[in-house]
Amino acid sequence: MQNHLNKKVVVVTGAASGFGKLVASKCLDLGAMVTRCDVNKVGLSNTKDDFRKYTANLLDFTADVTNLKQMQKLMQKTIEKFGRIDVLINNAGVSLRTPIDDED
Repeated sequence: MQNHLNKKVVVVTGAASGFGKLVASKCLDLGAMVTRCDVNKVGLSNTKDDFRKYTANLLDFTADVTNLKQMQKLMQKTIEKFGRIDVLINNAGVSLRTPIDDED
């Protein structure tokens, strides 16, 4: 089976925990260079030890996916470090919860 992620540059949003963290880890295991992005700076920092063996192939970046300037900076920093972007995994989610009584 051919490994299509080897030497590819992957950006994963929502990567401080859960599915995003798992996807980032799997991509690194498959030989990709990965930028992990999350709005949760503490979450990225707290999981840094889980990614220690991938330091050369990893960039952690704190940003809010709803902020265009932050996303432009994320792409700029990724390209500065790895030279390009091959894959973007938009895993970050935004949920707004409102009691049903408050809906119009």
